[in-house]
Amino acid sequence: MSIDVSPWVEEGSFRQEGYQLEGMLKFSHLEHPILLQLIGRSGGALDGRSFYFWNSHPPSSEPFPIPHLARSQVGPAGQLAVGKLEVSEEPDKENPEPQYRASQLLMEWSGQNGFMKIALENQTLEFLEGNQPRRAPLQLLNPQPDCSPSVLEGLLPRITPRSPDRRRVAASPIDEVKELDRAIESRQPGVPILSLFDPPYEGRELAQLSDEEVELEIKVILAQLARIGVCIGLCEHLGLRELLGMLTDEVLDQPIFVSKFLPIHGMEHFDTYSICAACQKELEEEMAGRESAQVSFMNHPALPEVPPC
Repeated sequence: MSIDVSPWVEEGSFRQEGYQLEGMLKFSHLEHPILLQLIGRSGGALDGRSFYFWNSHPPSSEPFPIPHLARSQVGPAGQLAVGKLEVSEEPDKENPEPQYRASQLLMEWSGQNGFMKIALENQTLEFLEGNQPRRAPLQLLNPQPDCSPSVLEGLLPRITPRSPDRRRVAASPIDEVKELDRAIESRQPGVPILSLFDPPYEGRELAQLSDEEVELEIKVILAQLARIGVCIGLCEHLGLRELLGMLTDEVLDQPIFVSKFLPIHGMEHFDTYSICAACQKELEEEMAGRESAQVSFMNHPALPEVPPC
């Protein structure tokens, strides 16, 4: 089941960096903005672009539907797309970038609080500088509306828990740290990540999967990881097949500490940098450059002593 938070959205921004989608959403009734650190891609007119939007409709006066929303949302991105785009304001000296009116703006992701969905109509968008050619022809930006059936909706049977989460307590960041410190001091054993998945994950041989199926498997795993408070850092070099192999071979068997609290503040982090050959090469070159600079500094002729005044 998805949670529609559309009525409470005030504004937001998104930035695409490779297969990572970063953003910010401001909701009414919430003191702090929500950060999004998702894995996935936007499509169509938004592909590879950074943009800012603000809701032209007043937010709902009803209470926000999620009492304990994680401030930093991680997990797989579903759809991030717009409907028909039209120029709403031409650029001028004060505002050199045009503003657009989108007939629809759709966003979805599956994070610590479950499957989240936003569907807004008649929204104002402004593409951020450096991500859009000025006065780009509108027909090239958006020849057809991008909005299509949800990707994550079809995965709901594989990412919706079969049993209720017994961790109903939301703690402060300090309480979460104290609990983790106690677990470390008592050498409390960790639990394999795969054993925490609900429903259980049944993977398939990587060689048998098409490119589309590989991406769907990644989203299933990332959604399950987000539910238990695990975040994946993705470098720019790894392809989707390598990422799926890393998740199944390197991450799912790792033991983690199981907290009695909901994963609102703290997260377990795994990243692809340690298994990426390109990242390791860049690190070696950086370290070699530092050593060379240090040797050059040590061998530099000493400056003449300045007599005291």
